[in-house]
Amino acid sequence: MKTEDASGSTGLALCVRNGTLLVANAGDCRAVLSTRGRATDLSTDQRPSCSTEMTRIEAAGGYVEDGYINGHLGVARAFGDFHIEGLKRGEGEPPGPLIVTPEVETHVMTREDEFVIIACDGLWDVFSSHNAVDFARTALRRHNDPAAAARELAREALRRDTCDNVTVIVVCFGEDPPPDKKVEGRTAPMRFGRTISSEGLTELQKAMRDDDEAAIEAIQNSPLNPRPRGLTRVESINPSSPSRTKNLGGGFLNALDNLDLSMEGSLTPLAEETNAKGSPASAEK
Repeated sequence: MKTEDASGSTGLALCVRNGTLLVANAGDCRAVLSTRGRATDLSTDQRPSCSTEMTRIEAAGGYVEDGYINGHLGVARAFGDFHIEGLKRGEGEPPGPLIVTPEVETHVMTREDEFVIIACDGLWDVFSSHNAVDFARTALRRHNDPAAAARELAREALRRDTCDNVTVIVVCFGEDPPPDKKVEGRTAPMRFGRTISSEGLTELQKAMRDDDEAAIEAIQNSPLNPRPRGLTRVESINPSSPSRTKNLGGGFLNALDNLDLSMEGSLTPLAEETNAKGSPASAEK
């Protein structure tokens, strides 16, 4: 053990034995299986915020702060990292908050199992499991080359502005490309097979903001705009609004009162004319 070596890593291993997949994971890597186009996670991302990992970390004397063990490391299991004080302990001592013991999962293979994607968190930060399987499946149907499919996944993750390193391996279980058949058990309709990347979404939001700012600038600089540049307060159309009463000095309410008086004045001659014709209300006794 070299405490001065400031390095660490996560790891995931996959083994096929007698028709069974064995997956051992230590860290936030992930193995995803494609079964006739349906994505199945063969491992669990071991992050400190996970309830089971948090319980283990706290039992070992550590704590989780903002998703990091003791405020330093964003994975719950990893190789190395002895330079971070308080995370690992020496031989003969009980395990510390950070361990390297992997979680082992098994999967009994079927004829519908097509391929598996093994990748670190740099891919999964910008790809969902289903999205990655769809992407790889399309690539394999196009050229049937697992190495090329892995490169395309990594390049797409970089295009989507992943913030971490990217390592991808694609392992096919057959020589033929995946069949172009209806995918069963999907979580979304087929028409939603493509998604907008985070980079594309960012550019779209920026373009919309630029258009809004340009429109506001054009209106403010227009010679037809007599008001000074800046925002203009719009008065409420509600006559009972305090702001409108204050701004108008009760003018709107006074106008309503005058309207009532005007209507009463216009009705008075009509009443007098009716009385002059000898209505029962005005007949003399």
